[in-house]
Amino acid sequence: MIYDYEIVIASIVSNLELTGYAPVSSNAISSWCKVECVDKVLIVDGQSIDNTISILKEANNQKLEIIPNSVRWNFDEWTWEVLQSMENRIIEATNKIKNPRKILVIVSSDNVFTDQSSQELKEVCTKLIEKEEYDFINYPFKKAITINYVSNDYPILSNWHVCSINKFNEKIEWKEIALKESSIKTSKSIKQLPHKFKYVPISYDMFCFTKKNIKDKIDRHVDFRGKTKPSIDHYIISWFSKLKKLGIHKMEHIDHPEEAKKFIRLIDENFFGYNLFGHLDI
Repeated sequence: MIYDYEIVIASIVSNLELTGYAPVSSNAISSWCKVECVDKVLIVDGQSIDNTISILKEANNQKLEIIPNSVRWNFDEWTWEVLQSMENRIIEATNKIKNPRKILVIVSSDNVFTDQSSQELKEVCTKLIEKEEYDFINYPFKKAITINYVSNDYPILSNWHVCSINKFNEKIEWKEIALKESSIKTSKSIKQLPHKFKYVPISYDMFCFTKKNIKDKIDRHVDFRGKTKPSIDHYIISWFSKLKKLGIHKMEHIDHPEEAKKFIRLIDENFFGYNLFGHLDI
């Protein structure tokens, strides 16, 4: 808690084991739970049919609360409509917390906090609470490419509230996130607190994926519906090209968060984060 505000970190998951996200997401969530000022970690689950719930409960942390979504997120689908229902479930659950004063930090389930980003998050939440005229701040991240490389910070759109820090109190009501995450409804106009982050969470998206996990992701993703699906190699090359345009730099093994080191030491050439299946071209 900061002042009288409860600090809540929230995310959405579904079928972590089947999709290949289990090693990353379970450790990412553990990194959120250990942040001293955080009071609650909310995880909305899309009615997973694998061992997702058991995996999450292994954290055995009293801050963690798992909430089932009313709509199932099936293993073989990825649609904006399902995501919208789960993201709005986060808002709904946060609104139901008795204390009207809350800071809701929404992050992706593959974002692992570093010690420095955790400390800066506390400082930013404090600043947002103290600045009464501001309602939210976007929360950027960077992507781990392999064990040895990481991207520069991702640019965040100002209306992308599924990656943001939002202030709840008696003066504002937060409502629905729009389809395709393009905006959010609120009871009044909202104003963003300007802040240049020095330290941000690291996204280990697909880091522990096998080639099958990547193929499954391509097959279910809405972006490729009704289109010719790219090959695994083409998908990886396109993904990496975008990050090279963003900018990448070297990262030493010791600089990865402790939670990330737990799955980094388990991967070899059979996993995406080792060398992008041979497509690492620096």
